[in-house]
Amino acid sequence: PSAIFPDLKDRSVLITGGGSGIGASLTEGFIRQGSRVAFIDIADGPSTALADRMESRHANRPLYIRADLSDVAALRNAVEQAIEKIGLITVLVNNAAWDDRHDIDDVTPEYWDRNQSINLRPQFFAAQAVVPATDRPLPATSAPAPIWAMAAGMRGQEEVEHQQEPASHRR
Repeated sequence: PSAIFPDLKDRSVLITGGGSGIGASLTEGFIRQGSRVAFIDIADGPSTALADRMESRHANRPLYIRADLSDVAALRNAVEQAIEKIGLITVLVNNAAWDDRHDIDDVTPEYWDRNQSINLRPQFFAAQAVVPATDRPLPATSAPAPIWAMAAGMRGQEEVEHQQEPASHRR
């Protein structure tokens, strides 16, 4: 038995790299909480099998979106697909990574750039796509800290704090 967190029920969750490994466990964890889950991955077989298994076990099918996270346009498109299907994202889990072992002498500039295009760059651009600097309202104050931190950096801390205040306290 696992703990049930009522505040995760019906939350819109987006997980990068959610089709296998740790990401699949995260996907299942949120599915078990009753969240609406979308995940982005490039591994069709494991991702489709995971979605099928979650639907069978929990009667809650996550949305699998195939996208190469090193392609920022494809990442942004995937986020838009998720928003269209499960609503504005209130939980973003940047999980995707390329984790191969190597000797330090084997690292070339091309290898370094490829690694960063998967392990670092999508972290920012996924958050940017989830919390766009538009007139969309920010998620409720119970949204996770990473989304608020990114929102503060993109919109300015004062605006984020203003939107977190109850309406009766706003200037």
